[in-house]
Amino acid sequence: MGKPFWKSKTIAFNLAVAVVGGANEVAPILDQLVAGGYSGEWVAPVRAGLLLVNVVGNALLRTTTTQPVTLR
Repeated sequence: MGKPFWKSKTIAFNLAVAVVGGANEVAPILDQLVAGGYSGEWVAPVRAGLLLVNVVGNALLRTTTTQPVTLR
C-alpha cells in the first residue's frame, strides 16, 4: 500500500518548483530593471539556476522514493 500524496517529498518539491516557476514569470520585470540600469549579468544565471535546481532535485527525490503515492 502506498502513502498519501500529501506525505510525498517529490510532490512537495514539485509544488515548490511550481512556485519558483511562477516567480520566473516575473522575469520580464527583471529585464525591465536591466533596461533601467541595473546589472544584467545575474538574470541569465538565475534562470539557469532555477532549471538546474528543478532537474537535480527531482532526480534526487526519485532515487529516494520507496513507496508508491496514492490519492487517499
